[in-house]
Amino acid sequence: MSANTKKLAERLSAILVDLHSGQRLSAHGLAEKYGVSLKTIKRDLGQRLDNLPWLETGPQFYRLDTQKMQHTNLETLTRFCRFAAIKELFPPIDQAFLDNLLKDHILVKGLKYENIQGLKQQFLQLEQAIDSYHMVYFDYCKINEKQAKPYTIAPYGLVNKNGIWYVIGLDQGKEKTYNFKQISNVEILSTTFECDQNLKEKLRHSDSLYHGNQIQQITLQVNHNIAPYFRRQAQFPNQDILETLPNGDLIIQCRDINPVEVLPMVKYWLPHITIISPRSLQQDIKDMLNQYLQAS
Repeated sequence: MSANTKKLAERLSAILVDLHSGQRLSAHGLAEKYGVSLKTIKRDLGQRLDNLPWLETGPQFYRLDTQKMQHTNLETLTRFCRFAAIKELFPPIDQAFLDNLLKDHILVKGLKYENIQGLKQQFLQLEQAIDSYHMVYFDYCKINEKQAKPYTIAPYGLVNKNGIWYVIGLDQGKEKTYNFKQISNVEILSTTFECDQNLKEKLRHSDSLYHGNQIQQITLQVNHNIAPYFRRQAQFPNQDILETLPNGDLIIQCRDINPVEVLPMVKYWLPHITIISPRSLQQDIKDMLNQYLQAS
């Protein structure tokens, strides 16, 4: 399942939880909150969530008949939103189909999330700091390190990638990515920062996670034997297909990406992928293989 589909499922889940609690939601407010267009929000509410028992269906405000959903729990809501995000995979639905879906007869796999239930307050603090452009302090313990270190950053986003939450921000002007569950002792500071709108847009539209130390572009050649996988769905962040060669091979390019997001996937698809540029990365792959062969 693509990163965009996962983001959609997460947005629908959050909206539906608010609706289920009885809130009357503004379409304009939702568009601003989630950083999407008004047209996208109206498509969410009017098409993806059209099977819900609505009391009010816009064009400005939306509200559910919560009496008809009083026996619906959070797990069912989550299942519904996962379905709504990929409903194009299914035939046109009627109420009987929807009832079967919510009774767990139809399974949609691939959306797996780490459990952050015990970190709700910390999550809300970071969200509040991002919304109000306040600096935050926290302790951060890197993997394989026993001692946490203090950080003070300008937070720009909470991003979920493959079910894992990350905090992205500026540390002394440098773009950094932090694993949310490795953060502790969050404190919102009184100091504010001026929001870099270019960075905010970059976060919104980029599939890359490792912000900072990125390469402007990486070009690869994909063998025709595995090309269908890359046509069907992007295998790399920010992937574009530049050319299909006469023999069926693909030339693809990844923009604004960290090598950490590319090399493991290249190793996975060996020997069917070659890094064209930068050549230093292709050499890195060769060095890794040589080290592996020598060790064995």
